[in-house]
Amino acid sequence: MSSRPRSLADDLRRRDDAALVELLRLRPDLVEPVPADLGALATRATGAPSMMRALDHLDAFALSVARTAAAHSDPLDIPAVIDEVHTHASLALPSSDTGLLRDRAQDTVDLLQALGMIWGPSDHLTMVRGCRELLLQSAPGTDGDTDASAHSWPSPHAPSAGSLVDRGQRHVIASAAQAAMDAVRLVDELCRWWAEAPVSVVRTDGIGQRDLTRTAEELGVDEHIAAALIEIAHSAGLLASDGAVYTATTNFADWSSRDIAEQWSALAVAWLHSDRLAGLVGSRDVKDTKVAALSTAVERGSASTIRLDVLTELATLDPHHAIDADDVITRLRWRRPRRTDSLLEQIIEWTLTEASFLGITGLGALTPQGRALLDGSSAAEALHAGLPAQVDHIVLQPDLTAIAPGPLQPTLAAQLATMADVESTGGATVYRFSEKSLRRALDLGQGADEVLAFIASVSRTAIPQPLEYLVADLAKRHSALRLGTAMSYLRCDDTALLDTLCAAVELQPMRPRRIADTVVITAAAPALLLERLHAMGLTPTAEG
Repeated sequence: MSSRPRSLADDLRRRDDAALVELLRLRPDLVEPVPADLGALATRATGAPSMMRALDHLDAFALSVARTAAAHSDPLDIPAVIDEVHTHASLALPSSDTGLLRDRAQDTVDLLQALGMIWGPSDHLTMVRGCRELLLQSAPGTDGDTDASAHSWPSPHAPSAGSLVDRGQRHVIASAAQAAMDAVRLVDELCRWWAEAPVSVVRTDGIGQRDLTRTAEELGVDEHIAAALIEIAHSAGLLASDGAVYTATTNFADWSSRDIAEQWSALAVAWLHSDRLAGLVGSRDVKDTKVAALSTAVERGSASTIRLDVLTELATLDPHHAIDADDVITRLRWRRPRRTDSLLEQIIEWTLTEASFLGITGLGALTPQGRALLDGSSAAEALHAGLPAQVDHIVLQPDLTAIAPGPLQPTLAAQLATMADVESTGGATVYRFSEKSLRRALDLGQGADEVLAFIASVSRTAIPQPLEYLVADLAKRHSALRLGTAMSYLRCDDTALLDTLCAAVELQPMRPRRIADTVVITAAAPALLLERLHAMGLTPTAEG
């Protein structure tokens, strides 16, 4: 074997385990699917799509260093590359520290080697075939001019944030905790409402504008927030379609039984890794068609990557410090200069808005639970530390409202939600009882006595007389008129024959039901019922 590796594959075989782990950490696309051996890994690493993703790791200064190196022939004379970088960067950035420029240039060379973009020993480095072309194709200048002096050098530092402000740890945590509780409550209300009234899938894709508007009105939020809630709940597996309607899934029952921190964590993780952009809802696509919520038109492959970049950028700030959207955009353009998504600025702004709404940020600053999402630790535990203690009681008021002095225990909150609506939130939550909310409980099979018994068991005060009267009066009127489904009926004066038919095994799949002495209804179509009766030796006559 020669003293120098002869190819990238040969170089990878000589790298220790730590170097290979670092390569796969920086370029996770190389292990999907798992390559058969290091030769296959090297082949995949030199493919143009993978190399372009790898170069996306370079900030504006590092990218300029890499382009300077690409303008040199192999083997790369690294000292000469660094000298050239220093010369041109010093002219463009006279205030920069000379040592810093050289250190950053060397760091870039080390990163390119860790990424597998250059390989070989330090005295005989070679750039991967194809990498040079990718770098020079995207270099500033005209007609392929790649001289480093042909463009102004970017700063070795991320742009300073003129809007940086300290929001205060206590205020950040409190604001985010309230936002997180509100987000969980709204998703819970959304799923319960869609479970009761499934939303139709429109012919084109997604849900209709009318259903989105109704959902926003029902939740008391604007349509942009409603679209975000719908997309997050869908990404979390709480809403799904059977091809005809969208409704709550079986996962919702499990999710709703968890405590608030765990519920929130499931939503936050789903949002962070989703490739769907709720901000696109209501815009026009390339065919000038209005983009619908839950449609394929809201999918954007770069969505999760940009969200992660935004949170990572906020994490570089001191704790409980915030910057405005313009500064985030400027810093991300420096940190990821190769990103050319036409919606980049809008996606960044949407991300900041949704992160604030979800409680991942508070007053614009990244929260402890936001940092936990990034580092893979328990976001639920981080949020739990900032939540007020759960309570197991309410305080009834004479005006048909009830006050929960803190977040209710999940089972208690779920039961109360069947009979009262949230009127306001904050340090305490105000619930309002109304005919509409109490009818919801009665429709679910609860009787007046059960409703009043539950309210009495969780209230620290006696049930006000107006609430007792409202429940009793509504219970009297409830179910006075009954609705059912029937597709055919049998009418016969011979009640004994109808008794026989109701008990017949052949008719049980049609669910025969006696509604009068001489009338039976079934869930089968008349033609099918007629055929079955003929098979039983009967000869009914069709009416109408």
